[in-house]
Amino acid sequence: MKSLLAAALVTAAFSASAGYQYSDVGPYVSIDAGISSQSGVDVATSEQGATGVTLGYNIDRQMGVELTAMDLGKRTDSAYGVGTVSWSSKATSISAVARAELLSNVEFSAKLGLANTRLHATNGSQSGSLSATGLVVGVGADYRFDRHWSVKANLDVYPSFAGSSDPMGVVSVGLKYRF
Repeated sequence: MKSLLAAALVTAAFSASAGYQYSDVGPYVSIDAGISSQSGVDVATSEQGATGVTLGYNIDRQMGVELTAMDLGKRTDSAYGVGTVSWSSKATSISAVARAELLSNVEFSAKLGLANTRLHATNGSQSGSLSATGLVVGVGADYRFDRHWSVKANLDVYPSFAGSSDPMGVVSVGLKYRF
């Protein structure tokens, strides 16, 4: 998280001196909150809060790249013969993002990227971690208030989460600032 904050500060300093020709080109940062849902988990524990930070750079008006770090919540479930298991989930991804402007203040996006997903589980005195790298796909929409500020909504899916066959979906809203 400290690395992401440092990258945001460097991006802000660079963009302040750059003076971009278009407001759609250049760096941005967003803070996101939502719900993560994991398939294959008891319905009562499948949905948890999710928070994250995204650093992005719009190469031009249609294409960009994003680095996202998400905390996908902590879950607890009971299994026969195993007892109570608690686990926390996190994901970091880098994605190519394609954008299409519908109106002057509304744009839709689609992303495809590579994600590292991590899961840490505990069962009494035992604990273990899983990690995997796989694809992340997503769609989203932004509504701009002005040149700098917008709100966004996203749906992201990590198809093979932390090495399991159970996908993790994240629905989030966020506040975005374009430098």
